[in-house]
Amino acid sequence: QKRLACERVGIRFISKVFEEEVTESTLLDEIRSLNSDPTVHGILIQLPLPNHLDSDFLLQQITPAKDVDGFHQINVGALTLGKASLKPCTAEGIISLLDYYDIDNYKQCKLGNWTHTDIAHNLYLRNRLC
Repeated sequence: QKRLACERVGIRFISKVFEEEVTESTLLDEIRSLNSDPTVHGILIQLPLPNHLDSDFLLQQITPAKDVDGFHQINVGALTLGKASLKPCTAEGIISLLDYYDIDNYKQCKLGNWTHTDIAHNLYLRNRLC
């Protein structure tokens, strides 16, 4: 679906698919390569990753300016201050749905363990809606 959405609006889409047994070193090399590629403007790591990989570490290796999800600690800090240059895509999708259906009154509920992804999304929603 992401590929089709990109094609519809003229964005070049590159998919890198790895075996479940991929090493952290291999992924780190790929992230570094994409970070240094001037023709790549955004990087997204599809979560969840296999258990043997450190998602937090790998997400922090993405250059903040190319961090499409807004999960890098610099981008989360910018969200905290209300100065984010990138919008977390899931949170922006929620905003788009609320706007489309003209929903003003809503309650946000999060159950379970919070992750860095939840923090980024909730900060953005707080800044945008409160």
